[in-house]
Amino acid sequence: MYNGNGSFSTSTSTVLVQAVKARPTASVSGSTAICPGGSAAIQAALGGTSPWTVTWSDGVVQSGIVSSPASRSVSPSVTTVYSVTNVADAYCSNSGSGSATVTVNSLPAISSQPSPKAACDGSIATFTVVASGTGITYRWRKDGINLVNGGHVSGATSATLTISSAAAADAGSYDVVVSGTCPPAQTSNAASLIVNPRPNAAISAADRLCDGSAGNVASVPDAGAGAGYAWTINNGTITGGAGTSSITYTAATNGNSLTLNVTVTSPNGCSASSSKAVSLSTGDVVIEDWKNIPLGSESWQSATLQTKDMMYPEGGTVPYRLTLPQPCVGNAWSITLEYDFVDVATGVHFCDFLTSYNAYEGSVSGHACMGDTCTGESTFPIPADGSVSYQMPGVFTVENGTITSVSAYSTYLTGGTNRKQLTLTGTATPGSDVMLLFGAHLARDYEWGNGEGAHEWPTGTATIGFTATALPAPPGIRM
Repeated sequence: MYNGNGSFSTSTSTVLVQAVKARPTASVSGSTAICPGGSAAIQAALGGTSPWTVTWSDGVVQSGIVSSPASRSVSPSVTTVYSVTNVADAYCSNSGSGSATVTVNSLPAISSQPSPKAACDGSIATFTVVASGTGITYRWRKDGINLVNGGHVSGATSATLTISSAAAADAGSYDVVVSGTCPPAQTSNAASLIVNPRPNAAISAADRLCDGSAGNVASVPDAGAGAGYAWTINNGTITGGAGTSSITYTAATNGNSLTLNVTVTSPNGCSASSSKAVSLSTGDVVIEDWKNIPLGSESWQSATLQTKDMMYPEGGTVPYRLTLPQPCVGNAWSITLEYDFVDVATGVHFCDFLTSYNAYEGSVSGHACMGDTCTGESTFPIPADGSVSYQMPGVFTVENGTITSVSAYSTYLTGGTNRKQLTLTGTATPGSDVMLLFGAHLARDYEWGNGEGAHEWPTGTATIGFTATALPAPPGIRM
């Protein structure tokens, strides 16, 4: 220090230095999830000078903490967010940062139980459970055995179990185990599945009917007391039994078929439907003669034979086949054969007698049933015609039936021609077409005189045909 006299003096003084401390810090972490009743550890990383005092958001105070971190165990009953509201060290205080969320998972719980079910065979059955909980899973069981998806089972691990096309083997007791993140798993009440059979709706009826026929019967198996039967028919009329297991009906007189339809509903509410097509026959008798040219193409032909189809000389025998179709034939039949015998004006003869169908044409032998089905063959002698001295003995051949009687010959005049008739009656094999075979002998000059054989028939065509008394009949054919 200067004294003013040209000299200095010295002295000593004290300097005070004040240190500024940083505020303490507390950074919270430890977010986690627990099950109800469980605990979790959370912590706060501390900064500053120990000791610390930490005040948590739930009011808990930890004091005298000498090292970081400040840890604690918590057991909240509900999901809780924890933070530090204040941290103080040896010098200062501050608010904390960060937080720790402790999530309390919910236990599995079932709020709606699966209900018992009754299903019809082949229908869909479903079971549903309503459940809650954290991380829940489902496992459906049948009779205590775990189900797996596949086949007609789906939803085995979901809230809804589906059984498509249920069958009798699916009947049983069903439940579901609901598991979650936290135990214990919950098992639902058992729900029964009853699979009711569907009624048998198979229609029993004839496969073929005569058109216009009445009193036909169709039925299904009886489905029991209280069952319902709903019948309909296309191309026919139900005449009795509607609403029952057996109906009677009349076939229409048009079309080639009719269709029967039925829906059967059993007392348990299950139903089944079916249809059956029934073919219709007009009952028309088919008359065919034997096509014998060209060689190798021999066959029965119902169309008029042309020169290119046949070659039969005078004295030859033309094979004929009449088919009487079922079901129009029934059990018995009667048919009248007729043929042009002589032209009155000229004395020319055409067919002078009937004989066996294979009496002349060898290629027809063994082909009586060609194109049809035969279950048995019988023959009946062709009666002698007293007006013909040289008649060749022969037989009527019958497939699927028999002849019980043959009338005497009769003659009538029509259009200048004497025509002969012969009536046959017989029986039929049930379900099988009746086939009647015979041969028509072509008159020759040798027996009747020059120019009076079949070749000289004046009109160029002659009639060999039939009429039927037990069947609808087409007109006779001409050849």
